[in-house]
Amino acid sequence: MPEARQFMAKADELSPFDTVRGYAPGDSVSPVFLDQIRRLQDALRLAGLRDHADEDADFGVAPDRSLHDDLAGYTPGTAAPHVTTIRTPDLIPFLAAAHPIVIDTVTNSWGQSIPGAVGLKFAGLGGSLADAAQKRLQVKLRTLTAGDPGRPIVAVGWNSEHFDGLNLALRLTALGYTRVYWYRGGREAWELNGQPETDLQLEDW
Repeated sequence: MPEARQFMAKADELSPFDTVRGYAPGDSVSPVFLDQIRRLQDALRLAGLRDHADEDADFGVAPDRSLHDDLAGYTPGTAAPHVTTIRTPDLIPFLAAAHPIVIDTVTNSWGQSIPGAVGLKFAGLGGSLADAAQKRLQVKLRTLTAGDPGRPIVAVGWNSEHFDGLNLALRLTALGYTRVYWYRGGREAWELNGQPETDLQLEDW
């Protein structure tokens, strides 16, 4: 165990944004593989890898309107202009009161998410606001919102140390949507807080 902790400390230096919860099976539904991932998570905890990122951490990063190609990194405590940052205690009543469209970027997925969420895989990647992904997202959002630019939308990424949710939120505001919320804690914080999840509905876009 001392040797395992030593190597884990070195791994943390090389890849400081890893968490135990970030290890996921992706698209695999093999029960054998799922069990292997869970055993891997248990081993990583024993070796000293942290369980999760801090949803409320202030990394001293200023907000901007740039898409980030490198998804792992310290995110700003507040989003860019025209995007509202929302945290778990506020998101729970907001979902019940506003009935927003919830879009999950499907990062580090076990196939479940916030109840009612729509999975748009890779929608949180970087690039530019004039690329082909932006054009496809525009078409998809017209369907999801029934053409209503004022429909509230919550962008859900992985955690506070990944830019996938914020990238998606910035893409949405660039498309003209006026009530965009970035769930900074992401699905990791949702799970950590013991909130309910259902099977994620993946959609083509």
